[in-house]
Amino acid sequence: MTDHAAAGPALPGPAYTDQAAINDIHVLLTSPLGQDGALESIAEIIARTGRPLTAGRDIEVITGESPLGWPVVQAVSAGTTVTIRQDPTGPGLRVEITTRLGSTDTPAVSLDSRPLVPAW
Repeated sequence: MTDHAAAGPALPGPAYTDQAAINDIHVLLTSPLGQDGALESIAEIIARTGRPLTAGRDIEVITGESPLGWPVVQAVSAGTTVTIRQDPTGPGLRVEITTRLGSTDTPAVSLDSRPLVPAW
């Protein structure tokens, strides 16, 4: 009896690379017929690369020490600040998220890859 290897699910084809996207956008923009609907076509090309079509946000990271000399890290982006420090009542970490008054930020928070439901 001959041994046969079990075939798994078909692997997806090669990814649509950034270089392929740039080439397609170049062809679109240099084509005399490519000017009508160019923005929608460019958005479709970028979407095929798997890149998000949302604007990136600046994130500033600040490190320092608490008054007790323990390390503290703050990540600040627009109206949201995330502070990570040692919990003063125990050996664990305390993570605090604050938003600026009137901010429209709605942080998505997860713990061990599981989303946390906001208390409010």
